[in-house]
Amino acid sequence: MRTLLRIVPVALALVCGARPALAQPSAGPRLEAIWQAYQQLDYARAADSARVALERYDRYSRQELAEIHAVLGLIAFSQNQPQQARDQFTTALSLHPSLHLDSLLVSPKILDFFDEVRGELTLAAGPDDGSPAAVRYVIVEDRRSGAALRSMVLPGWGQLHKGERTKGRLLLGLWGAATAGTLAAHLLREQTRKDYAAAANPDEALDRYGPFNRWHRARNALLLAAAGVWLYSYVDALVVGGPPRDRRLVVAPTVSGLRPYVLGRLHF
Repeated sequence: MRTLLRIVPVALALVCGARPALAQPSAGPRLEAIWQAYQQLDYARAADSARVALERYDRYSRQELAEIHAVLGLIAFSQNQPQQARDQFTTALSLHPSLHLDSLLVSPKILDFFDEVRGELTLAAGPDDGSPAAVRYVIVEDRRSGAALRSMVLPGWGQLHKGERTKGRLLLGLWGAATAGTLAAHLLREQTRKDYAAAANPDEALDRYGPFNRWHRARNALLLAAAGVWLYSYVDALVVGGPPRDRRLVVAPTVSGLRPYVLGRLHF
């Protein structure tokens, strides 16, 4: 009896988009409207739209959230509110450290202030001077999506990608041994099958059937073992979070305060 094994993996990956400069508005209509209102000097409408957008922060990428906070900072500075502008610029730079303001949209005075905030910013340090706390985004990479794709290609590779070296090496070794054994058993099965097919009489065929049947069973068992290791490695890479440093966590604003959420490339 011939064994047919089919396993079809499914990997879901969400890739956050990125844009090189602050001056280019997002394709999202809400962010585009915020920029349009700001450029028209309609600060009230721009600020209201920005705050509404932050209440639905999970619809935006890190770059877009950084731009929204930057617009709020620009508005606060224009309204002579330097502390609020500093808080918004600090939040924007914590999301996108290489963010730059376009000199065509802002004055040299604002550019100097923004560069001053950039120079003073220390992402690892929290507010300790008694000033009102600003929103902070703490970003740690979630490697599960990349790990799942790697384990789909080579069992154990995803675990190595997440930093689980012992597990990754074990899975890689087990899969390699099972795969090599499957290939060897298949070659021996084919040889014994030819011998069995070439038997001259029933007694000789009966004697040769035993080795053929053993290698046939061994090949199928090793094939199932290799497939089982592959499946375990894929599911483990997809589900298990790995070390804490391998997750992406963002603390974002809501109406009632702060809430954590996963800003990731993988959702399931």
